[in-house]
Amino acid sequence: MKATVWLDMKAQVGEVNSTDFLVDGNAEAGDVSAWTVAAGDATKETGTPYQGAQVLRLTDSGGFTFTIHYQEVATNGVTYRAVGQARSDGTSLPYVATNDAGTVIWTGTTSTDWQSFDVEFSSVGTTLTVGGNTMPLNGYVEFDVLELLEEIIEQTTKDKSSNGNHFLLGDGSTTTSFPSFNGSGGGFDLDGSTDYFLNNNSQGIYGNDSQSIVICFSPDFNWDVNAIFVLCDSSTSERYLIYKHNNASSNVISLTLGGALIVEIAGSTYSPYWKVSGSNVLVVASESANTDVFLNGVKIVDADNTAWTAKDPASIILGSTVSGVNRFDGTFFHFSTYPIKLSPIQAEQITAELFSEYK
Repeated sequence: MKATVWLDMKAQVGEVNSTDFLVDGNAEAGDVSAWTVAAGDATKETGTPYQGAQVLRLTDSGGFTFTIHYQEVATNGVTYRAVGQARSDGTSLPYVATNDAGTVIWTGTTSTDWQSFDVEFSSVGTTLTVGGNTMPLNGYVEFDVLELLEEIIEQTTKDKSSNGNHFLLGDGSTTTSFPSFNGSGGGFDLDGSTDYFLNNNSQGIYGNDSQSIVICFSPDFNWDVNAIFVLCDSSTSERYLIYKHNNASSNVISLTLGGALIVEIAGSTYSPYWKVSGSNVLVVASESANTDVFLNGVKIVDADNTAWTAKDPASIILGSTVSGVNRFDGTFFHFSTYPIKLSPIQAEQITAELFSEYK
């Protein structure tokens, strides 16, 4: 009989539901009727949009020094994410607000380059407002690819049938490859020699254009030990691979997504936050050409621009390469994936929850 287990002992895999409440956030409609104007003028312009053919331009045509344009699409007290791109005319400051314009949640700079924002906030009132401040007469700001997202991270129980997202202890057939359950602190101990986890029916776990991976682990080795240790891997031609190199490769942490090497994180970057024999939370949050990595709540990779293409591997291995070498020495507490690029706030929330669960 094959032994099966959920890595964090809760039979849970992360999923995300997301709904965009804004109308014409991509500015591609032929008019500006989606927006209610409280101050200034709204037009659609071509030029150099961030994406598509048009942008939303908000102009101070009345000498107010600001503009206010809003959509009444939110629910008071609900947590949302406001996501998009904005730029200035060189003088005006683009902003995003809730509570009409009473509570500003993001302010940009006077740069004429596109500036990205991704802000989580609790709605005050029912509006999302965009506009400009400190504007000269006829000054303007522009917005593109705007979204207002209500995101609910669900921890959803999966079945353990042959089609379920379960992991075997080792290959499920021999106890020599079984990690040992750590009854006192939770998680499973891997011996660095024979132990690993295997999901050999993993289609649908990866295969997303946006992908986040969360691992909570406790290494029995320091960051600069002269050895290679693997956190996770997958089928050879479709690898999602995270591992620590040896001294010859300067102990970098290497990250591969969809078979593409994304980044090698220098020891000097991550070592100040690495904990031996204590819980570590590594969060990879990525979409092609935009990858962030967090270790214990600290961003150690910021918007790496290496492109990658989604793959859907048949197998996922934890604590070992797909070929069975460089096995992890320490304790695994948690592994989960999300089909979005987690925001910094979400990464911080998940890290805090795992630290609370696994000291």
